[in-house]
Amino acid sequence: YTYRSKPEHIYSRDIGVIAVYRLLGYKTTYEIHKPFQTRVGHVLFRLLSRYITVVSISHALKAYVLATYPISEKRVCVAHDGVFLEDYNMLEKKSCQKKLRHACHATADQKVVLYSSNLYPGKGLELIEAAASKLPHMIFVIMGKQRDGGDAPNALSPNVVYLGRKKIEEVPLYISGADLLVIPFTKQLLTWQYHSALKSFEYMASRVPIVTSDIGSLREIFSESNAWLFSPENTESFIHALEAASSDLDLSYKKSAQAYTDVQAYTWHKRALNILSFLNI
Repeated sequence: YTYRSKPEHIYSRDIGVIAVYRLLGYKTTYEIHKPFQTRVGHVLFRLLSRYITVVSISHALKAYVLATYPISEKRVCVAHDGVFLEDYNMLEKKSCQKKLRHACHATADQKVVLYSSNLYPGKGLELIEAAASKLPHMIFVIMGKQRDGGDAPNALSPNVVYLGRKKIEEVPLYISGADLLVIPFTKQLLTWQYHSALKSFEYMASRVPIVTSDIGSLREIFSESNAWLFSPENTESFIHALEAASSDLDLSYKKSAQAYTDVQAYTWHKRALNILSFLNI
């Protein structure tokens, strides 16, 4: 395909692909999402770093790259993940709430707290279980897949519901139907310092109040003005943030409105334009 189309530039998240095409003489850009977990990847990137351009998904990860590899700052661009705003702007709030509440069997007086993410270590499931046991007036809905693709774990609390993985077109409906959205990452997540959660921007687009860990590169996106922050090292801090977000509706509305304003800068279209400008394309 490359031989027939004769591209001017190769862009990839696979360092092996970048290595091959750089050796063939192509201009190449590597998009990095986390530090390399293998020695091969680390060595390849070190050898290539003087000759390629790099797109990082967070400022923290860019700082790591500059401190670790022989690459100049002008060769590294930060482009956070993004969202298609139209997927959320077209939704009707009440119908989304009805769909989600029916799926999780929420009672009329229960607040629905949604967590949309893959169920990996460090994603905060233990915090959710601990909080759920003390907040029976809330129902915690977890939507995502396990690392091994197996069945969802058994909930330890009756007010925790695992919905499993949903079709991509259904995700905005469920996110928009929640009363609160959570990102409870902990330092057990191997990439917590650099991780850019794609769901952050989907959450912000939904205009639903967000409760998030005050940790790592999440602070590049969230602040006290657009989310409820808590310490992931303290379950009580998480519980307090959930209770505050569900009781202070005026402040929650202001935070979610600010999050929606902020996410206007993080559309996929603007991300693409940012990268193209960086590459002078």
